[in-house]
Amino acid sequence: MKVKFERCKKIFSMFLIIVLLFGILPVGALQGNVSDSTTSRIVKEIVEMREESVKYFICEDGSYIAATYSSPVHYEESGKWEEIDNTLTLNTKSGEAVYSTKNGFDVTIPQNLTSGRSITATNKGYTVSFKIKGDTNGLNMRTTASVVDADKLPSVVKMNDTVKMTGEVSTSADISSSGTLTEGQKIEKFNAEKMTVENQTSAVVYKNFLNRSDLEYVVTSNSLKENIVVYAPQSEYIYRFDLDSGGLMPAEQADGSIKWVDPKNPDETVFLLDAPYMYDANDNESFDVSMSVEADGDGYVLTVRADSDWIGESGRAFPVVIDPSWSIPKSNFKDVYVINGICANEPRAIKEIRAGRNLTNTVRSYVKIEMPENLPAGSVITGGELTFRKQNYFKALGHNDIDILVYDCKDVADWSETTVCWNAQPFDNSRNGYLNNNAELIDSIPATSDLDSYSFDLTEAVKRWVYTGINKGIMIASSDEVTRTQVDFYSSRASKIEKRPVMSISFDAPRVSTQVWNPGAGATTSSLINVVSSSPWTVDVSDVPWLSVASVTDDGFKLRAQSNPYADVRTGTVVVKMTADNTEIGRITVTQLGTEPAVVLDRDRWDVDESGDHERLVEVSSNASWSVSTDSSWITLDKTSGRGNSTFTMSIGTPNETYTTRTGTVTVQAGDVVETIVVTQFDEISGYFNSIGEDGVSRVKSSSEYNHKLSKWAMELSYAAYNPLTGPIAPVVPGLLMEDDIPTATELLESEGFNVHSFNYGANDSVAHVIAHRNITAGLDTSYVYENNNLYSGGNSNGSVRTSVWSNCCSTYNYIWNQRNGSNRNTGQNNRVVCLSEATNEQDQLNNTKSKTLVVVDVRGSETLQDWIINMGSQAGSNSQSFETGKNTVLTSLLHGTGDTASCTECDGAGCVTCVGYIPYYNIQNPIVLVTGHSLGAAVANLVAAHLSTCDNISCCGALNGDGADVYGYTFATPNTVDTNEEGNVVYTGNNIYNIMNNNDAVPFLPRTFDRTNWQSSAWRRHGVDLHITMPMSVATPLLRDKNTAVIGFGGHAMSTYNDWLAALPDKLGKTADDIDLNDLLALTDNRDELGLLPKILWAKCPVSVTLKDEDGNVLAFESSNANAVSPQLANSSGIVSLVTDNNEKVFFIPFGYETVDINIEAYDYGTMTFATEVAGLGSAFNKTYNNINLYPGKQFTAQIAENSLVEDIQPVHVDENGEQIPVEENPLLKSAVIDNPRVPYGTYSIITVVTDKSVIKVRFICRANGATITYTPDHEGVISYIDNGDTLTWVIRRKFASGTVDYDVGVKVDKVWYVTPNVFTLTVY
Repeated sequence: MKVKFERCKKIFSMFLIIVLLFGILPVGALQGNVSDSTTSRIVKEIVEMREESVKYFICEDGSYIAATYSSPVHYEESGKWEEIDNTLTLNTKSGEAVYSTKNGFDVTIPQNLTSGRSITATNKGYTVSFKIKGDTNGLNMRTTASVVDADKLPSVVKMNDTVKMTGEVSTSADISSSGTLTEGQKIEKFNAEKMTVENQTSAVVYKNFLNRSDLEYVVTSNSLKENIVVYAPQSEYIYRFDLDSGGLMPAEQADGSIKWVDPKNPDETVFLLDAPYMYDANDNESFDVSMSVEADGDGYVLTVRADSDWIGESGRAFPVVIDPSWSIPKSNFKDVYVINGICANEPRAIKEIRAGRNLTNTVRSYVKIEMPENLPAGSVITGGELTFRKQNYFKALGHNDIDILVYDCKDVADWSETTVCWNAQPFDNSRNGYLNNNAELIDSIPATSDLDSYSFDLTEAVKRWVYTGINKGIMIASSDEVTRTQVDFYSSRASKIEKRPVMSISFDAPRVSTQVWNPGAGATTSSLINVVSSSPWTVDVSDVPWLSVASVTDDGFKLRAQSNPYADVRTGTVVVKMTADNTEIGRITVTQLGTEPAVVLDRDRWDVDESGDHERLVEVSSNASWSVSTDSSWITLDKTSGRGNSTFTMSIGTPNETYTTRTGTVTVQAGDVVETIVVTQFDEISGYFNSIGEDGVSRVKSSSEYNHKLSKWAMELSYAAYNPLTGPIAPVVPGLLMEDDIPTATELLESEGFNVHSFNYGANDSVAHVIAHRNITAGLDTSYVYENNNLYSGGNSNGSVRTSVWSNCCSTYNYIWNQRNGSNRNTGQNNRVVCLSEATNEQDQLNNTKSKTLVVVDVRGSETLQDWIINMGSQAGSNSQSFETGKNTVLTSLLHGTGDTASCTECDGAGCVTCVGYIPYYNIQNPIVLVTGHSLGAAVANLVAAHLSTCDNISCCGALNGDGADVYGYTFATPNTVDTNEEGNVVYTGNNIYNIMNNNDAVPFLPRTFDRTNWQSSAWRRHGVDLHITMPMSVATPLLRDKNTAVIGFGGHAMSTYNDWLAALPDKLGKTADDIDLNDLLALTDNRDELGLLPKILWAKCPVSVTLKDEDGNVLAFESSNANAVSPQLANSSGIVSLVTDNNEKVFFIPFGYETVDINIEAYDYGTMTFATEVAGLGSAFNKTYNNINLYPGKQFTAQIAENSLVEDIQPVHVDENGEQIPVEENPLLKSAVIDNPRVPYGTYSIITVVTDKSVIKVRFICRANGATITYTPDHEGVISYIDNGDTLTWVIRRKFASGTVDYDVGVKVDKVWYVTPNVFTLTVY
């Protein structure tokens, strides 16, 4: 019995996956044979089929592509695979400022190394943390991590900029695309862009963490790559890290790597420390890097030692990169290269794989790729392409070109990436010895220096891997292993995921070419049915005696129908199944006309939007003459009659400008037989809640889908809510930001047929709002399947799934499928199919009723003095004047009323709207509610929408069901609304509330919790989904109209900025408004943590001249104290304000949103320079200072302030006489200052270790709170150790500090001048 049950599950699971693929094919894609090899353009991703490292796409011709990535691109949440976003964002965890990933590999990286903060990585519930040991000689604990693009890391840039041989050499950075693409190449390029996964790689760099050395961390979905970048020779190259393994134990491997395992499950690797290696700027490499682990108390000390002799060799090209990496064993790719010579017994698993020969060694590569699990059993593989990005091409002078060959490993021994090596590989290891194996050559590509990517055709190998399950991978080699020519490819371990290899498999899902056949009643006739399946199949016509099968081939069969001697129409069903397990491939519904007149139509409904430009062709099957007519004047027909099998066209040429959806009927009659088509044209408002497919069948857009049409209308309502302007300051704010002729919300809603009531629009009122309602059409019938917040129509015979196909599933088990060669994996985590008889509340609400009542709640932004008191009260934490009180005000109007019927002057009978509440007064049942607002209105709307989405108590939230299904929240310029520091406050994360916010708008960053050490550490949040998007300012105010910037962000806050951006988005994306989804907006989001709206201030105090230029070289500003300086011609209206203070400080105010500014500095005298940048008014957390920069006449520096950049990313660079760029240290006289314990009991000594330049004669600690100072000389009793290191001095200072939490600056004195570095350490004494 159990075996039978499991078999049923397997068959049902296979049925679901085929129906899913079958049901989303483009119209017409089911006709004809299997797809040919011509590339077809991708239409969209099928998100329901995702795997951890695989995406599936459907193409225009009905074929599919499965793209396998070399690392995870999805993470699992609530039974669904969501896209990974490895973007590092700055936030606060445990009181520390750290960079952390959003939802990929769980990594945190401290913003700076002060107080011994650790880097953490988490996998399978285990967390490892590590930090460079605090006693490392020359360690700069003040260095700050800066987020950079992985392509711009010094370890990458320096390599790509280097030419290393006299022969022909290129790297991937050298190549630029040129020439005219063929149509096929254009499609391939389009598909490659569609398959590209964004935000998979992030990187940070600690500049100068040691003398002339950087520390880089690159985060991908399955690795935390560490690069130690050494710019100049050092006395030694030993790096020690304190490591807390979280209970994991190390297991050192023969290849130099270290596995970290749970002692209870030692066979499963949780983390892997890859074997380290190093390479120089000429890409010469060495594996003479050792890594060891020693127990140290409760943790470990990890030591990395690089060979000094190799780095110190004459001619070594710096920088040298030492590369140890943490990884997690999650990759569908196994790739490694093998090399002859002294390393012939070792595999090489690094950032490249290689083929060919350099000056000394021959290399080959081995690659094995796991096949996707969700390929439906029986799929026909039509293509398999493996694409590598070239990392480097080398050809020695006078040597030959080569081809890169790919050999199948099917006829040789299997291999493992941990054991394969030159001397132990499946193929003969002599030069070109692979020819002795008589192996199958799969593909070859001529190698050239200008070829950036290599795409190998592995179709035949992929077929075998998929069909048989036997996969030994491939070998990649040079066609001539004697000549000195070599190509290096990025491997699955490349720093940037976008450069890693990708495997794309093209396939056709099992299906039949015809789903409906309508043969005539006369003589016996037949139809050719094409079958797509790689598995054997059978045809079942046993229940239909008048149908038979003939001429069966591998590709299909002929279906034959006998003549129908009867008067009536007769029907039958033919089922095509896989022979092995009876999994259904497809079914054909045969409808044969009788001798009496009959007619069959290809559709019974047609839905259109409110516009007036629609046409639909109707196919008619009949054995007689027929007529066609319509009962509606707004529907036109191109003919009134026809005969036999034919067509006619329905047209709608006039828009529906009424307040209601209109319905008409088209009737086709043959004799006494009548068939009808119901034609529905939505009104504009109903159209916002319905989406119409290409087949002309509509579905409801649920509240959990982003709806751009509705969003745009909601913003128009939010804008209109500001009219009429009331209160004394309203003509200025928001009046100056408003365009002319903006209607009131009442006017706008009444023009769409709403009943409208306004509340609190008096000059002394607060939280004005409008509530309105009218009936709309949301859902036309009940033949829908609800799937992952998408409603798939039951459909008709046009290639979409017929309703009858789904009808049998209602009483069947619901499973999430995960299919490979017929095997089912039932996780029980997601109900894939739901029929209406067992539907959730959301389907009940949205589908079972055609007519719904739409209630609109439109909340005005700030106009009156009382509104501004609400704003300030929210920041101040007021209990009586806050966003929360605004929410209660609106809910009172909507649900409860004031209850004061005695004094209400509008009461009529049982009560009035104000007294009893809007919904009770109009007795509205089960409404759809749209809640919207801008600014203050957005904050209140956000709280109201969350309340309505979560409240299921009818006494406090009326007839709403509290699951968010009927609540649509769209808010704009939304302030924070929930202070999570307040006990009991919970953030609602439902995806039916969308908060759309402009990065160039200050309001969404308020209110917030101000932390004096980290301004970004706000505990304030918003309900729903936040969308931070950079929008161009668009304001009608003459003062701001022609500017691309503003002083404090009002232009970015303007209603017109949001309104115009939403209106322009379809053109920007090249999509219709109906096709824009949440993923489109997420792709535009930029969740910046820095405000970035207030001006940035640039300070340069020194004998220098400072010039600011734009990217085109135009001079934006210039300041100098040099009496002989000649001021250049400035560009008009640059918007940058500059001045020179009495203290010889050159000060520049750069407005927010300004495009990239290049800074050029030239010294005109000897001295030292202080260079600083800050965000105006935000204090030390947004200040970056470089002190004591030595100057001489003519010394030059450059820096750049990119648009919306963080101040921590702005660094001056010295340009020497040879043009080399040398980063400037923050304070070269103060190397580091580290406190042993940042939190100590009162009365305890603290130990501070200070490393200074040798010229320093005194050290001073400065309390930032009151300016008090503590000064030390070498002979001070508090200096317990004073060590001369040659170029540096180490001061070990002991002191008891006063109680409290205090920030300290550190000053050092040289000659008679003090040089101070701010915010060096923080100490808490309790």
